[in-house]
Amino acid sequence: QDHIFSGMVDTDNIALIGHSRGGEAAALAAVLNKLPAHPDHAALRFNFDYNIRAVIAIAPSDGQYRLRKRDTPLKDINYLVLQGSADSDVRSFEGSRQYDRVSFTGDRQSFKAAVYVHGANHGQFNTEWGRVDLYAAAWFLNRGDIMPFHEQKTVARVLISGFLEASLRGMEPYEALFENPLTGRNWLPPTVYLSHYQNSRDRLIATFEEDFNLETTTYAGGRLRGFNLTTWREEAVTLGEGRLRDTVSARIGWDETQNKETASYNLQLPAGFYPEPGDKLTFALANASKVRASLDFTIELTDRAGLQARLPLSHIMPLQPALPYRMFKPPLQVPFEVEPVFVTFAFPLTEFAAMHNAFDPGTIREIRFVFDRSPRGEIFIDDIGFRS
Repeated sequence: QDHIFSGMVDTDNIALIGHSRGGEAAALAAVLNKLPAHPDHAALRFNFDYNIRAVIAIAPSDGQYRLRKRDTPLKDINYLVLQGSADSDVRSFEGSRQYDRVSFTGDRQSFKAAVYVHGANHGQFNTEWGRVDLYAAAWFLNRGDIMPFHEQKTVARVLISGFLEASLRGMEPYEALFENPLTGRNWLPPTVYLSHYQNSRDRLIATFEEDFNLETTTYAGGRLRGFNLTTWREEAVTLGEGRLRDTVSARIGWDETQNKETASYNLQLPAGFYPEPGDKLTFALANASKVRASLDFTIELTDRAGLQARLPLSHIMPLQPALPYRMFKPPLQVPFEVEPVFVTFAFPLTEFAAMHNAFDPGTIREIRFVFDRSPRGEIFIDDIGFRS
């Protein structure tokens, strides 16, 4: 009762925040919170059961401690992970693996976001560690590509506080920061932000997790088809240092020099599946091309009457190339660190309807990704569906 915070803390409305190994620990704590005993040692009895509504992991490690030697799942909890492209400590986006292991049952409104910040390093996400992430090689680190401390502090302040407003106070408009960080352009310093976002209201048709058949969809009854592609397979994205993400995605490639016919990747919606006219078409993309260039292509929707409406990906933005970072200064011959990072795209169906007056977005029967705007490329695509 005599504690300085007595009566000031709402223990029914909690978020856990951790940096580096603490980011991994925050997710572990959220799992242990609901258990009666330690999974690896039953004599360690627990009596926590706090209402932990959110977890924030800042440049976290992943898999350094595994309960029952398994990766940690999270369910029906808001999750945010931040990672910098110039991190020389946690050198790949390890927190994206925990993002993959956050699932929603629909019992409560939740969302998750993985934001990759170009130029952010590991240490400047707190006020103590600074610009040197690897002290053993401090003289050789390429610090010139790291953003200034005050900018990285602002990135953390804006994204973490926005996430907490949405998670703990129910202020849903702040979720827009994670669906598209450019909505916060007046607050955030100028750099590239790649955000992977999903919420419990999304109706996903294709997550590529259901089986080994390239043509089946997660939502039963749909069909996937590829035409004139140079690559079509389903696999887990390889992160830096050879680790795999905890989700499977479709890897799609095309090349006009090998096939003069226009390539496409088509999703036929299940019979009886109808989006609402006010929904958004959503999907996640990562650039897997060896050539570092932005990619653009066309999204084409066909309704039950056979009418078509088309928009380019660049209607929102082109798909950025993988963000490079040279960890060490020249003349050390160390290659650029690159890895595919997912970005979520959300196209309001009303914007397709505006392209064709008679087009009915409530009766869509097919989605086509038509590779007609960049002569060659390779992408990962995941989580195709509709958001209310």
